Amino acid sequence: MERVVNELIARHEVVRTTFTVVDDQPVQVIHPKLEVRLTPVDLQSVPLEQREREALRLVTEDFSRPFDLEQGPLLRVGLLRLAEDDQVFVADALRESLE
Repeated sequence: MERVVNELIARHEVVRTTFTVVDDQPVQVIHPKLEVRLTPVDLQSVPLEQREREALRLVTEDFSRPFDLEQGPLLRVGLLRLAEDDQVFVADALRESLE
């Protein structure tokens, strides 16, 4: 899964982009390379009846943080292991507001 995510990042400049300010103007910086580590969070030790709620809490907590436009990356990925044969992959990316 990590290899697939990093291949997508390599193919799409928008995911490797950050922003900085030069002479009081925003400037887009496209980085030549960015790799993410996909470290699974193992929830198998959480009692079965609480696993889904804990997974939702973790995703909500982690994915509700604002993106750092200067530091990047403007993509978040995660992998939750609920059971030996049950994993949840989550992804979020900065997106433009249409408001």
